[in-house]
Amino acid sequence: MKIRFYFKVKWFIFTLLLLFFADFSFSQVVDYSDRAKKLVQLCHYIYWIPNGKNNFTISIFGENPFGQELEKIFSNEKVLEKNVKIHYISHPEEIDDSNLIFITKAGENQLVSIIKAVNGKPILIVSDSEGLVQQGVHISFYVTSNKIPFEVNLESLKKTGLGMDAFLLNEVKIVKSK
Repeated sequence: MKIRFYFKVKWFIFTLLLLFFADFSFSQVVDYSDRAKKLVQLCHYIYWIPNGKNNFTISIFGENPFGQELEKIFSNEKVLEKNVKIHYISHPEEIDDSNLIFITKAGENQLVSIIKAVNGKPILIVSDSEGLVQQGVHISFYVTSNKIPFEVNLESLKKTGLGMDAFLLNEVKIVKSK
C-alpha cells in the first residue's frame, strides 16, 4: 500500500513538472506567421511619407525567419496604394530603398550601423526583440502569454517624420530612449 502511494505521488510530481516545463518552452516559441500578420497591421497604422517609388519595400535584415510567409501575406496587400516588395538584405548600405526594415535576431549585431544608416530618413525600423527600442529601434515585438504586443519609441519614430495612428498607440507599450 505504501509503495503504491509513493508511486502515485512520484508520478503526480513528474506530471506536474512535465506540464510546467512544457508550458514554459511552448510559450517561448515564436510564430512568425503571426508576426507577418502584425507587420501587415503595422503598415496600415503608420503615417507614411510618400516617396515617389513604384513599390513599398519591406527589407528583412539578417536571416529570414518568415520563410515564404511575408510574400504570401503581402501578395494581396497594398501599402500607400503600392505593391509590396519583400527584399532581403545583409548590409546597412542596402537600406536606402526600404520603407520598413525588420531586424531579425541574426541582424541585431549590426544595430548601431542600421540606426546610423536610417538616421533622418522616413524608414521604419522594426525588431524582433524586446528592449531594442531603447537603443533607437522604432518598434519591437515581444511575446507574452501567447500574444505578440510591441513596444514603441515615439521619440525616435518622430525623428523619421513618420507617425502612428492613435488606435495603435492604445495597443502598445511606449518606451523612451536611454
